Amino acid sequence: MLSQIELLRTFIAAAESSSFKDAAAKIDSTPQAVSRAIKELESQLGEHLFYRTTRMIKITDYGRNILSTSKQIVGDVDKLFSLSSYENESDDLVGVVKISSPIFIGRHNIKDVISDILKNNNKLVIELTLNDQIENFVQSEIDIGIRVGEIENNGYVTRKLTSVDFLVVASPSLADELKLTADTVDFDNIPVVLMKDAFGGGYKPWIGKRFNRQLFNNIRLISNDQNVICDAVCQGVGVSQIPALTAAEFIQAGKMVAIDNGDKNDALDVYLYRPQSGPVSKRVRYVFDEIASAIGKI
Repeated sequence: MLSQIELLRTFIAAAESSSFKDAAAKIDSTPQAVSRAIKELESQLGEHLFYRTTRMIKITDYGRNILSTSKQIVGDVDKLFSLSSYENESDDLVGVVKISSPIFIGRHNIKDVISDILKNNNKLVIELTLNDQIENFVQSEIDIGIRVGEIENNGYVTRKLTSVDFLVVASPSLADELKLTADTVDFDNIPVVLMKDAFGGGYKPWIGKRFNRQLFNNIRLISNDQNVICDAVCQGVGVSQIPALTAAEFIQAGKMVAIDNGDKNDALDVYLYRPQSGPVSKRVRYVFDEIASAIGKI
């Protein structure tokens, strides 16, 4: 059964034609389909729209009276969808894309990617939220998420970006002072800087099987901010375990040294994800693909 808009579209074509056959040719249909559509519309309106003969049709006074309104209705609907189509098909990406990212990726890896995207698309707005929990897309109104570890929701489109190793790092001065090496470090008693556990309270355990039951007897600082933790490590406050993606720039700058490179088997995958159901705008698909391409190369 045709929608009411399609019924009106068929009516307009018939009103501007001498027969249902001519109308069918205009809308790429058949005379029989046009006849059925007109009968259906007449039934819904409770009025005859055409006088019919075997050779021709003639619009009724009622049909003539509603023709202008029908054209306006169909025209407004076509305009609405043409505007939406223009935004989706235009080379210009317009509107807001909301992204949620872990703190360390948002502050150390994705910021340059976002800057490049915005430089090339001056009508695009990106709203970036940094936290370490998986967002509820409906409640948080998020378009794209980035997370470390498996994404269990089957309703998401996911793409693996890369894998993250975790390094135990210290400042060069603290490493020299305590003579810290992978073989000699005493994890029970060295001063440590730890990430706060926002859900369970206390601190987050370090990643890796060898740290499953690790007890820290000399905790110097607990923070939920990765930047605070990195600054404390660089200042020699204590040793910490941080993602290799984050540590790389500090190690290269000589502000940190790795005293334990971890186990490759303990690496965690980084995923990009977005909802699978419903329409996805061109701007969201574009940002999703750009992030996947850029971070996948790190």
